[in-house]
Amino acid sequence: MPKGYNFVSWREDMVKKIFLSCGVEANPLVFLFSDSQIINEAFLEDINNILNNGEIPNLYKAEDIV
Repeated sequence: MPKGYNFVSWREDMVKKIFLSCGVEANPLVFLFSDSQIINEAFLEDINNILNNGEIPNLYKAEDIV
């Protein structure tokens, strides 16, 4: 992960792109995340939500949902 990577960047770059690629475009994907990449504990909460619920609460704003 780039230096200065934060929670907002995580949500924008990783999670939204992953969700769009897998969900909308139906592309198969492997997500590899190592313990050295855990900069913020919220990253783990998001991954846990993806694995348990298939979604992340409050990921998209109302205007992002069409």
